Amino acid sequence: MGEAAPSNPDRWDAIDLELRPLEVRDIDDVAVLLRSTIALGRPLPRPLDFEAEYAKLCLRWYVGPGRSHAAVVEQDGAIVGYAFVCVEETSYHRSIRRATGRFAVRLTWAALTGRMTPWSVRFYWSRGIDSVMLARRHLAAPMPAHAHLNIATDRRTGRAAVLLRDHIDRTVASAGLEGWYGEVNARRGSRQRALERLGLVVLDRERNRTMSKVLGTDVDRLIIQRRLGDPIVTDSSSPRGSRKRVAGRA
Repeated sequence: MGEAAPSNPDRWDAIDLELRPLEVRDIDDVAVLLRSTIALGRPLPRPLDFEAEYAKLCLRWYVGPGRSHAAVVEQDGAIVGYAFVCVEETSYHRSIRRATGRFAVRLTWAALTGRMTPWSVRFYWSRGIDSVMLARRHLAAPMPAHAHLNIATDRRTGRAAVLLRDHIDRTVASAGLEGWYGEVNARRGSRQRALERLGLVVLDRERNRTMSKVLGTDVDRLIIQRRLGDPIVTDSSSPRGSRKRVAGRA
């Protein structure tokens, strides 16, 4: 799902946000947004060899076979957020395995021939280990669909997050599926309540080795789930002991 949810998703700021389908002309802007927020809402702290190709790999299926289910949030003509939804897990995994294999061969050759910086080699090596460990730990997907959501750091208002979450919900419901899951990177011990305010449940939390090394601080990868129809707590940021209100209930 990308980076952590905004700290206060109940703020319905009076700003002009438009949710619309992702178009081919948006792909480059989405790639720029991905790269500018890849490290907990910021760019990577050092230049990464093959970074543009890596971003294309991350986006490949979502802006290709899955583009009809993708949406962007636009403000003043600029894309400030996007959501990708996959309701065809078999197609996604088949495509990404092939593309990842080709990219890994290219990286290996570049490393062996001295065309990559040591930092880049360590980044991709750590990223590969993270992927293997994640696959081993979560052999079965918790939901039949998954989603990836990302919002520009300086535009992370509650309204944008809610618009994109609702788009994901509608897409999954239209496919006749019960819910969706995703991944969120967050500093250790943070963001769980913010995610709950979006109706998301944290199923698991494990160390993200790559981002922890890149940022020099403990970063966790949260596996989150949303079951359509579950109630949404709308004031979980209130002090302890205060009454929590649930959307749709008196």
